Amino acid sequence: MSEARSQSETELRSDRSAPDHLSSSPQVVCIGDVVIDFTASGVSDAGNPIYECNAGGSPANVAAAVAALDGQSAFLGCVGEDDFGDLLRTSLMEAGVDVRGLVTTTEAGTRLVFIELAEDNERHFKRYPWPAAERCLRAADLDLDLLDHCKALHVSMGALREQPIREATWEAIARVRRREVPVSFDSNWTQEISVDPIRERRFLLDTGAEMDIRKLSLNELEFLFPGATIEEATDALFDSGPRLVIVTAGAQGCHYRSAASSGFVPAFPVQALDTTGTGDTFLGALLYQLTRADTVDLDAVCGDAMYDALCFASAAGAVGATRRGSLRVMPSMADVMCMLERPETRQPANGDHA
Repeated sequence: MSEARSQSETELRSDRSAPDHLSSSPQVVCIGDVVIDFTASGVSDAGNPIYECNAGGSPANVAAAVAALDGQSAFLGCVGEDDFGDLLRTSLMEAGVDVRGLVTTTEAGTRLVFIELAEDNERHFKRYPWPAAERCLRAADLDLDLLDHCKALHVSMGALREQPIREATWEAIARVRRREVPVSFDSNWTQEISVDPIRERRFLLDTGAEMDIRKLSLNELEFLFPGATIEEATDALFDSGPRLVIVTAGAQGCHYRSAASSGFVPAFPVQALDTTGTGDTFLGALLYQLTRADTVDLDAVCGDAMYDALCFASAAGAVGATRRGSLRVMPSMADVMCMLERPETRQPANGDHA
């Protein structure tokens, strides 16, 4: 059953009934942007560019990654009252994500993102339109039941930059913190969408310091700490406040630092087809692993346990890189286990994980 209500200049609705197969107690709740990715897919016979329409958005991808592993996830966000918004809602539901917290607005349209793939399958983004529907999520729209029962909350930079979603996200963070639930943060910063690098750098450093789990790419690390080594930059980030810092470097693997352990996890070499959402797949798989316990104690996950969790996440990311799209093609548990069981594809471990 859905409920409709009106607000000044915006009309929002949400599906407050969970699908029958979903529990009211999700492991992971994600909040932020959910978008349509148009990925370059060649040219037509007439020579016109062809783009494939895919559901996406970093936190939505993370939620889908958890669900694909038979975990329980929920998404809090806002889409436009348009065909693209309907597609995103349907895609999330089909992926097994609880969408009780997804609302719809008439104030703005669903965001569209056009992705060009370079020869090495690395991505180049162009985003339209702005302002977009995702920013219209208000604190009053938050599904408190989801927040009061989750084991981890994941937020993106997009959820913390514009009002009113910024206020809603900080309220969600404050609510889960009362139960000592960890908050995960992925900035998803790229040079292409940068407008004010100095301000953005300060924002990412200050905001990241407020989070418990800080995941970022090697490019973001270099942006935040130019000239520093990976180890120096990772240590600096950890010392600023987060309890777990992960730096992903694509085919090079990932570095991590927590109070109990640190080290390097090599990647699973694969032939990448599309790296869109690969980092989200990695993070969703990691959150799935961390939230399997009754409570998440990041300071207690050390040594082999942390290393194994990150190996699992790396395997999921590797599978994701071999598929075109993101949200609707997340790897299943069988996919990940198949990758993990291919020892010939693993590079030798390098680094301390004691």
